[in-house]
Amino acid sequence: MRLTYNEAIPQYKIAYIAYFVINVILVVSILIIQWLDISFIKTIEWLDSWVTFWGITMVLFLMSKSFIVSSSYKGSKVLDGFRTRVFALTLFMISIMGVCTSLFEQYLLLVMTSISMIIWIITFIWSLIRGQKFIIDNIHI
Repeated sequence: MRLTYNEAIPQYKIAYIAYFVINVILVVSILIIQWLDISFIKTIEWLDSWVTFWGITMVLFLMSKSFIVSSSYKGSKVLDGFRTRVFALTLFMISIMGVCTSLFEQYLLLVMTSISMIIWIITFIWSLIRGQKFIIDNIHI
């Protein structure tokens, strides 16, 4: 039996986008503090721990069944499984880079993390606005 594209990778509930928003806000906060060279040691420690927590939570929920669309899901829109996984895993890697930026205070790592975050945000917004394959209609309704 050969699986089609839709059967091989599950679709995700639209609410999973909240994990993207939370992680982006936290990582961008770390990057802004680093670029402004502000000495908020306790704030950076707090942000590092929350980026780690929300990043790991995002990946764990990606692999669990809580956000996977089932036949009982009544929402009209769902997230494409492949694109959701790509966005989540690349954001997780950028989150790790953001934490390492604040821990090691290397300028090149800060530049690389900032460029990666900008590219991720532009690609994400572009896929929301222009890409018809990221947010799709729920076929189970």
